[in-house]
Amino acid sequence: ATVEQDDDGGLFISGQLLSGAETVVEAILEYGVVDEDGSILMLGEEPVSLPDADGVVNGYWDQTVLVLDDGNNSAEAYLESQSSEQSGYWQLAVPLLYYPNGVRAQESQEPQELIWQVSIDLETQELVQDHFYAVDDTGALGSLTPRPGSQVVPELPLYDFETEEQVWLLSTDPGVGLDPLNLALSFEPLEEPVFLDLVVYGYADQSDSVSWSNYEP
Repeated sequence: ATVEQDDDGGLFISGQLLSGAETVVEAILEYGVVDEDGSILMLGEEPVSLPDADGVVNGYWDQTVLVLDDGNNSAEAYLESQSSEQSGYWQLAVPLLYYPNGVRAQESQEPQELIWQVSIDLETQELVQDHFYAVDDTGALGSLTPRPGSQVVPELPLYDFETEEQVWLLSTDPGVGLDPLNLALSFEPLEEPVFLDLVVYGYADQSDSVSWSNYEP
């Protein structure tokens, strides 16, 4: 992979397919930070353009992490993003664990999986619409109105290359208050070693990838 950094700290990554570029139906960029033991804490993914005529796939990450803040507590969060110049909006999906009675009461309640869907205006960078969806055991989504005093904890996937296993970790202990009027999101720059992975998918779920990291053991 070839990686270059721009003046704002963002990273451009390019990878070339040796063959099969014409069969690619989807391409995504996954990104995260590398822990001291070499494990990777993934922070997000977003679609990128399909390979060009030469089989080259390009992606870009601004090297920031999504942070949720309720005015008292904050937490890093994972995001799946989709932007469309035609619609003029940037769509985000953020996986969370929802505690209706607050995190401190977690021993007496089972958290519920929640997806926070957010729309951001590409021109003004302002949040224009958001909605919470509860996820049931079958994966189906249902609209949810947060209870007063409820909290959420973001989940982040941790990948271990030695065991080739991925587990979801809680981003923070205190929890973030789920008051839509006070809950804010921002994108904060990172200083840790990072990891980039360009992945392409073809027909019949065939896949190929190229990765890069500035981590030094």
